This record gives sequence, C-alpha cells and structure tokens, in this order.
Amino acid sequence: MFKLNTIKSISKYKLLTVFLVISILILGIILINIEEPSSMIVIDNSPYPEFIYVGNDILPEVFKIYINEDIPSFLFYPIRGIYLDGGDTGGIAIKTPLWPIVKLVKILSLFPEELENIHPEKGFLFINSKYRGPPEKDYRRKYLIQDYDDLIVYLNDTILCAKFGSNNIAYFNMAISKDKISYEENEDEKTIVELINGLKSINGIKVKKSNAKIEEDMIVINIVLEASASDIEKLTNLNLSYVPITVKVKGDWIRENDEEDKYIRNLDYMIIYTPPLDRDATLTMINNRENISINLKKVKEYNHQGWYVEEYHHTYKGHITKEYICTKELKYGTVCIITNKLENLKDIEIYEEKP
Repeated sequence: MFKLNTIKSISKYKLLTVFLVISILILGIILINIEEPSSMIVIDNSPYPEFIYVGNDILPEVFKIYINEDIPSFLFYPIRGIYLDGGDTGGIAIKTPLWPIVKLVKILSLFPEELENIHPEKGFLFINSKYRGPPEKDYRRKYLIQDYDDLIVYLNDTILCAKFGSNNIAYFNMAISKDKISYEENEDEKTIVELINGLKSINGIKVKKSNAKIEEDMIVINIVLEASASDIEKLTNLNLSYVPITVKVKGDWIRENDEEDKYIRNLDYMIIYTPPLDRDATLTMINNRENISINLKKVKEYNHQGWYVEEYHHTYKGHITKEYICTKELKYGTVCIITNKLENLKDIEIYEEKP
C-alpha cells in the first residue's frame, strides 16, 4: 500500500512538472503578444463591477507591506495584476496567462485540497469568488489617465488611478463624489477645493503639486508626491491628521483641554494649529472655522520675527480688543497661532521631523 501511494505521489509530481514546462512555453508565447496595460484596459478586463487593482510593477512592494513577506520580483512575472472585489466580499482575482494550466490541474484532481478555493476561468485565478462581470461604461471613465495603471480604485463613489515613477515621484488622479466629502462647520465645496490646492503633505509624504476642481457631482483631484510604491499604505489612507510638526509651549501655560491645542495663562491665550497646508490655505481654514471675519475686523498684515501676522481688532464701547493670527510655513505644513499678544510667541518652539 505504501509503495502504491508513493508511486501515485511520484506520478502526480511528474505530471505537474510536465504541465509546468508546457505552461512556461505557453507563457513565453503569450507574453510576446500580450497587450500593454492601461487604465482603460484594466477596467475592461475587470472581473468585478467594482474593484481595487494592483499592477504587476508594484506587487512586490504591496506584498511586502501587507503580507510582511519579501518575495523575489521574478515570481510575480506571470502575474499581470490582482483585482480585489470592491463589493466587499473578500474575493480576489489574479490575472495570469497560466490560468488554463491550473484549470487542467484541477480537472485531473491534482492537489485538490490546495486548489479547493481557487477557480480558474476567463483569464483569472479566482480566490473565494467567481467572475461577476466588468463595470458599466459611464462618464466616470474620463477621470482615468491612460498610463496611470499601477493602482486603480473603481468604486461607486470613488475613482482613483496612480503611477509610481522610478525617481521617487508618484502621480495620483482621483474623482470623489461630493456627497462623500466630510465638511467641517462653515466649509463648503469651494473651501474644500482651496484646502486641497494648498496641500503640502499627506500622512507625512511631501506633496509637490496639488490641484482640485469641481466637475458635475464630483471633486476631481490631481496630486504629485515625493513617494514610491512602499508608501502605498499611507497614500491609500487619506487621513490628514498626521503632520510631522511638533509645537512645544514653554513656561507656565496651562492646556485648557485635550481636544484642542488651546493654552491659557492668566488673561492670555494661544490656540495652535498645524495643518498639512500652505499659508494661504491655512488662513482660509482658520477664517472659516473661527469666524474671524465675522467677529473681528482685519486692520493690517506684517512680518514679525519670522511670523506672518494678520492683526484683527474688535471695538466695544470704545475699548479695542486685539487678536493676532500668526503663521509660519514649513516644508510639510504650516504652524498657526491665534493669540491676544504677540509677545506670547516667544514661548513657542517648533520642530519639523523627518518622516
């Protein structure tokens, strides 16, 4: 019985070896004539109506980040790209010219346990899913740039395509439904566009250029960053709360609460902001959120010991109350201090970290 099982096992591996040799020959022929990827081809080839696509060029980095395995790049050579089912089913589709070989292996019942959840069809190896059909053709496709095909997100309310250059430069183009943008109080679509145009960093990654505009029911954003595929985890998380800037307050100031960087000392106060924005966008944000223009009148602008200062006055019964908005623009964002006395700035120390 042991010999029979051993012979069957050996025969199985010999047969698999033959299939692998044939597959390499087939792969060589297919790769000679394979169609160059582009964002439109990625969509037309999608097996899911909504999807996230990771292209072959950045797969090694993605696997290193999310699976914590450093897999040699040549092992990804037969993979043209990977689709994740955007329907939140957990399905994965690997596009590869080797799918007929795997299908034949399954027909012959080789490695049934290992291939139980893999379904080869229509040019893909499906894991925990099957072919569902490509996205419908609609106007949103115009927001995709042809050669931005390293990373593509095609969901109901978000379109994104990205290209990672060899010189540590990444290009992102995205269109997001206006309904999905979260607004702070007193902010509208126009303000959101101004803030995006003033971005200096995203999660500590330097923004070289940022441009946003409103088209129909979408906000369209084009961004160029100092980034590589190894930064993809940060870039797919558009939380802008992290800015590599630390502001320390010296002296006997008391922080008023944990939710806001507001410090008080007797009758003096300082409110501190460190947004990932340039100076103009920071002032737009502050004026909207603090209602500065409503409560106070701007009287002058000037430079003071490295700070750009906007001075505001409020007159009540002949008494003038002064407030100062002081900004200092750095590489990854801007420090903004709202205070009632300029001399309070001497208690501020600023550190910009290297992410």
